[in-house]
Amino acid sequence: MLKLERPLLTDYTMVRETALSLLEQVLGKSLVPREVFDNLIHKVGEMHDDKMFETLTKAEKDLEEARKMNVETRELAWDKALAAALSFQTEGKLAIYKCLACGNAIAVKVVSQRNQLLSCPYCGATSSSLSRVILTEQDKA
Repeated sequence: MLKLERPLLTDYTMVRETALSLLEQVLGKSLVPREVFDNLIHKVGEMHDDKMFETLTKAEKDLEEARKMNVETRELAWDKALAAALSFQTEGKLAIYKCLACGNAIAVKVVSQRNQLLSCPYCGATSSSLSRVILTEQDKA
């Protein structure tokens, strides 16, 4: 690169402005400095980030509402199942056992008076660890 010992005394700002003006006329578009373009790109990026954050926040709220609805739906289904079990048990059509070993509840359709559950279908515990549950109206509420 050529190193000048003294600076050029010619002012090229007028030439630069004229060249830019001619170039804009030829292209039919106005030219903007690179900084303006970079600032616009930065602002667009920030708007995109804000929009993504809003979308993520909305999705999290929707997910939380769905979880609450799911819990409410499960509780409602459990209430209906208990009500049906209570009505079948009072009619003598259903026997409910609780396994003392694993804690699971087992509902068995009563076919005859001698119908008994011999072992837990979940953990295989013998009938000695099964206790019969009698539902009451309080369980339904």
